[in-house]
This record gives sequence, C-alpha cells and structure tokens, in this order.
Amino acid sequence: MEKKGKNTSQKKHLAKMQTVKLNDCRVVVLKLVDELLDATSMMSNSPSIKEQWSIHLVIVNLLSKINQLEAEFDLKPLSQRNDQSIEKLTKWATKNGAILNGVEIHQFENNEYGMKATKNIAVGDTLVTVPRALMMTEESIPSSPLWKLHSQDMMLRNMPNVALAIFILVESLRKDKKSFWHSYLTSLPVTYSTPVYFNVADLEALKGSPAFEAALKLNRNIARQYAYFKKLFQIQYVDINAYIHAFWDE
Repeated sequence: MEKKGKNTSQKKHLAKMQTVKLNDCRVVVLKLVDELLDATSMMSNSPSIKEQWSIHLVIVNLLSKINQLEAEFDLKPLSQRNDQSIEKLTKWATKNGAILNGVEIHQFENNEYGMKATKNIAVGDTLVTVPRALMMTEESIPSSPLWKLHSQDMMLRNMPNVALAIFILVESLRKDKKSFWHSYLTSLPVTYSTPVYFNVADLEALKGSPAFEAALKLNRNIARQYAYFKKLFQIQYVDINAYIHAFWDE
C-alpha cells in the first residue's frame, strides 16, 4: 500500500511539474508572439527588397523558436493522408451526394495523390460533381463555435480565407471526433508546395524574380495573422483548443 501511494504521489508531482512547464512555455510563446507582431508591422512606407528580406529572416527566427516551444504541447496533426483516409474520403463524399464519373483518387509514383481515369473520357464529360452541402464555405461558420468570435472580430468578418482556416482548426479539435468534415480533414496534406512552406534557401532562390517580393509579402501577412489570432486565443482562452472545447461542451 505504501509503495502504491508513493507511486501515485510521484505521478501527481510529475503531472504538476508538466503543467508548470507548459504554462511557462505559454508565457514565453506569448512574448515571442508579441515580437512577431512587431516584426511584421515594422516595415517602412516604401521598403526595399533588402529590408523585406531582413525582416523575413527575423520572422523565420521567431517562428522557429515558437515551433520548438510548441513541440512541448505534443500537438499532432489530424491529417493521416494515406490510402485508407482517401478511401474514407471517397465513401463519405459519395454517400453525401458527390459523383465521380470515370475517375478515382489514385496515388502516383511520386507518392502524390491525383485523379486517375478509369474509362475513356469524351470532351465535355462531367468528371466530378460536388454538392454545395459538401463545400466548406463561410455558410458553414454559423453552425460552428467559431460563429461567436466571427461576429465580434472584424478581421475574421473581412477575411474569409482566415475565417475558414480557423474553422478547419475548430472542426479538427472537436472532442467528440464526429465532425461532419472528419473524413475530409484527415485526407488533407500535411505540407504544401506554396511559398509559406519554403525554407530560407528555397525562398532565397527566388531572388531576382517577380515572385520574390510577392512571396515575402505573403509570408509576412500570414505570420501577422497567425500572431494576431494566437495572441487573441492565448490571452482569452489559454489556447484555441480551450476555446473550442469550451463551446463544444456547452
């Protein structure tokens, strides 16, 4: 009995220490987020490419520190993109009215998924039909716990792309795991080939091209949006996970 009680006490102590560690991480993350907001807002009126690149390196460094700290939270992506998840996606879509006519989702030699023809296709044939009920749009938000924040926050109301990005997080973090969109969310890629996913060397390779400045601006804007909402959730609800669970539990 004494040994069992000692083990229980040790577990409680470790849990308490872990909680303290995570809370300390949140405090440091919030400070870094403040720095990130400052870094994404300190551009001069007519910034040179050199100035933009310098600020981008600052942003990358801050995001790297945040990522390292958030690794302590053991956050795992919902996506499990594989043949099984793709099969579930197809079944979910067709069950809810989608039509695949002569095509199927297939994994090709480069491990990328795409559409593969299963029969001869004539010019003008309709290959895929997706009903509006399966489309994730702003019309989906009123039935979500995001609706309250969406109605209060001007950035969410004026930036549908940001609202939909957070809507995906809301649905991904549902405690009951019964989101209507679950089969779709688990089939999404973990990474993409857009400039946001470029490392420093990849982005630097764009120097001298018209795409370079546009890529820097895109990365800067998304970093600023992330910092804004990270701070909003962390100050008011500890994190987005707590915010979502508070409303799913109501």
